[in-house]
Amino acid sequence: MFGRSLDLSPGLDILDESCLELIDAYDPKRLENARFYMYSGDQGVDVTIMNSTVTVYRRMKDKLKLTNRQLCMLIDSRESHWGTSWGKYLQDALRFLFQEDNSVPAPAFFAPPPAPKG
Repeated sequence: MFGRSLDLSPGLDILDESCLELIDAYDPKRLENARFYMYSGDQGVDVTIMNSTVTVYRRMKDKLKLTNRQLCMLIDSRESHWGTSWGKYLQDALRFLFQEDNSVPAPAFFAPPPAPKG
């Protein structure tokens, strides 16, 4: 079992209901000490992939009750979906994931954009 997850440019374009059901069924108590960091630039990325990534983030927050000290997501609309963009956030990501006392919360601007209406 992993305690930390660094997801740079997650491509969740294969998202389907069974993936969300796995999140819904997971025991949140098993994640008390886990931390997840997700980053993506959205330049040149299909909107379906970005929407799927945000859906997974929201489901993890809502169903697993993960706090801003456990789950961080950054979508930078100024950056591309390539490795050249990842390095800009690696230091912050590692600090978030490995701070011993879990004192580094996800800054407010690391949250994804609001849910689409409709």
